[in-house]
Amino acid sequence: MLLLKLRKILNSIILFLYFGTLIYLVPKHRFCIFVKKELHIKNNKLHINELKSTFSNNLIVEKSDVENFYKSIDADINLSTIDGRIFELIKKGVLFRIGRGKYSFHEKQTFQPQLENSLIKLSKLIKKHLPFLDFCIWNTKCINAFMVHQPFRFYTILEVEKDAMESVFNILREENKNVYIDPTQDTLDKYVSFKTEPIIITNLVSEAPLFQNNTTSIITLEKLLVDIYCNATLFAAQQGAEMIYIYKSAFEKYSINEAKLLRYASRRKKKEQIIQLINKAKDSALNND
Repeated sequence: MLLLKLRKILNSIILFLYFGTLIYLVPKHRFCIFVKKELHIKNNKLHINELKSTFSNNLIVEKSDVENFYKSIDADINLSTIDGRIFELIKKGVLFRIGRGKYSFHEKQTFQPQLENSLIKLSKLIKKHLPFLDFCIWNTKCINAFMVHQPFRFYTILEVEKDAMESVFNILREENKNVYIDPTQDTLDKYVSFKTEPIIITNLVSEAPLFQNNTTSIITLEKLLVDIYCNATLFAAQQGAEMIYIYKSAFEKYSINEAKLLRYASRRKKKEQIIQLINKAKDSALNND
């Protein structure tokens, strides 16, 4: 009697497992067929060649540009379908995300200026005397990669908190360094330009976008592009048409987080001017191609 009951229970379990598997196998099988078919349809509707041709001269492709492109082909397409296509384009390596809602057809490098031995030694000196000080250190040589006309003089830029500028100046003077605090154009022309390895101390704007190289903070490309506009005295060689070329070269060669750049521009109260510069750089790229 007991064996009979156990056999019935066992049979029930076997039947449940069997039919349960059978019941779920069918939907799974249908689902797999559906997914493969759907991916095939997506591939046909990505219009990759037309997309590349339409935006071949664009340094940056906005999400709204991609949306308008697909809407021009299918007016009834919904945004979720377009999002799915953008995802596929990124997955296939056709588009590269370079910011929020911003894409490029080319995978770009990350800008990272070289941290020379002289900069490392200077960084260690500052940390020795002021271990808790926030600062950024870099050399203007790194701007040459974006320029047509190559300047012949370079500065080491040391950006520190405003309250510490005098202290840092005194520390470096005691070390017999050629150091200046926010020099005027006259000082730059008469004194700084003739010095070997001059160090310029400037104020580090709070919340500035920096890159951490080991234990040393160096400039990011987003910060550099804003700074050369904001300080026309220090960056005189980078003004005018040269600046447009710098912006154009930077956006062509490197991955730039435009949202980060504009946040920093806002901190420096120059957001609208920087937006105009970016647009001029884009127009320049279109006219040259």
